[in-house]
Amino acid sequence: MYPDLSYLANALFGTPPDSVLSIAKTFGLFLLFAFLTAAWLLTKDLERRQRIGQLKGQKQGGGKAETYTVYPSDRVGPITLAAAFGGLLGAKVFAIIEYLPRFFEDPIYVLLSGSGLAIYGGLIGGAAAVWWYARKHDIKILPLADAVAPGLIIAYGVGRLGCQLSGDGDWGIVAGPQPNWWFLPDWMWSSTFPHNVLERGVAIPGCTWEYCKELPAAVYPTSIYEFLMAMAIGALLWGLRKRYTAIPGMLISIYLVLNGIERFFIEFIRVNDRYDVLGVALSQAQLIAIGFMIAGGLGIYFFNKRALPRVQGNG
Repeated sequence: MYPDLSYLANALFGTPPDSVLSIAKTFGLFLLFAFLTAAWLLTKDLERRQRIGQLKGQKQGGGKAETYTVYPSDRVGPITLAAAFGGLLGAKVFAIIEYLPRFFEDPIYVLLSGSGLAIYGGLIGGAAAVWWYARKHDIKILPLADAVAPGLIIAYGVGRLGCQLSGDGDWGIVAGPQPNWWFLPDWMWSSTFPHNVLERGVAIPGCTWEYCKELPAAVYPTSIYEFLMAMAIGALLWGLRKRYTAIPGMLISIYLVLNGIERFFIEFIRVNDRYDVLGVALSQAQLIAIGFMIAGGLGIYFFNKRALPRVQGNG
């Protein structure tokens, strides 16, 4: 694993680890890449929706000042910052809720630590912040949500790749025996996450670096599975965005269903606390994923039904 850039440089060029490059943490860099990717894709789709007249600009200035128009695509920077702030806050709150005993033991550490971020809390917190910003600046919510959807899931995948490369604890349960038919690299079936950034596990023999731990048993690298699924979902949503432009809310509803399905099933092989729900052991993420699937399914039904009279009228 590459907890910071010095470990990546060591793997690529043979330079010593734990150098000045250690200031750049791998997961933090990928989190930055994730936000930049989402912002770029959002800008592209907002510009498209502005060209066809679905989203309008706002007149600014007046009086003695010259009047000018600010379009939603001009606000991508503040939208991204709002999503980042709301996302980090929501992620931390949901992580505290999920691990309350740990919070009560050491609240200062849990509040200030960069670890313990619940992704669904981040999505909900980020969505709330963007909704607030859009309302404040009179941006249509549903077209904005549809424009956000492809970049959001792709950014999620980029973040998961950062989890995988840094070894930040988003791994799975102990892996079963690798089947004979497995044709992909061995590390895609299981990994001990050597040099993981959390320093979890047992000491690596002979290692004298700062990060010298690996898991005692190989586990499923679930982050790489989520990265691949997120890229596939993102490509699908990007391909569908023009088809459903005339039905605001449809694309974000499809996103909710696919995101929920992906997370619900991957949780069965991830390490997480479980809750007894009608005799079934489910994680916090699975409960939220079920909510996402239900909300998305209802959205698909509602928005499609609302669009039918317009389609029939045009016919």
